[in-house]
Amino acid sequence: MVASALIVLAGIDIICTVILIRAAHRLRESALTERAIVSVILTLIALGSALLAADYLFREVQLPASAGTFILSAGLLMVSLPQIVWAVLYWRRPLR
Repeated sequence: MVASALIVLAGIDIICTVILIRAAHRLRESALTERAIVSVILTLIALGSALLAADYLFREVQLPASAGTFILSAGLLMVSLPQIVWAVLYWRRPLR
């Protein structure tokens, strides 16, 4: 049940990210651009979780243990990226 929910949520996450990217491109607002950048990072984390969930649900395609560890570690490392993005953008130009 949880694995299926992770896959569905990753799909919804992709749709929301595409909407944010299109809006950021169209409106050219710095706050929206920052949200779109962070949304892409969080979507990558969601996709990694969905991949692990699919591996759990569909045992026909087994990921090697090292691949699962890599995906999980990369997702945990990417959790800190939004703060780095916001800090870099702030240093370039203070937030309004």
